[in-house]
Amino acid sequence: SLKQTIKAKEIIAVKGIIFNIKAGKCIAIETRNSDTIKQAQKLGFVLVIQKDPKKGGMNVKARPDSNIILEPLYNAVLTMDQVGSWFYHNSGKMLINSSRKHHDKKPTPLKLSEMVALVKEIYR
Repeated sequence: SLKQTIKAKEIIAVKGIIFNIKAGKCIAIETRNSDTIKQAQKLGFVLVIQKDPKKGGMNVKARPDSNIILEPLYNAVLTMDQVGSWFYHNSGKMLINSSRKHHDKKPTPLKLSEMVALVKEIYR
C-alpha cells in the first residue's frame, strides 16, 4: 500500500496533464495505479481523470469539498460514448467507467484528451 502511494505521487509528477477550469486546478493521468486519484485530490486538484491504458476504463472524480457536480459531464459522455458502461454516483462527485469489483463493464473508447476537452468545455 505504501509502495503504491509513493508510486502514485511519482506518476502524478511525471505523467500528469494539469489544466484549469473555473472551480480550480485539475489533472488527467493515464495509469493503472488507482491510488493516483486519492493522492491527486490530497495535493489539491479539484478534479481528477484517470484512464487505465491497459484495460481502457476511465474514472472521473471531483473532490468531495468542491462545488463540482458531474451530472452535466455524465450526460455529455453518454451522448459521445455509445460503447462504454458508465456509472454516475448519486453524490455527484464520481463518474466511473471501470471498477475492480465489476469486471463486466465495457471500457470507454474515449481518449484521455477527449475527456479533458469535454471537461474544459462544460466547466469553463
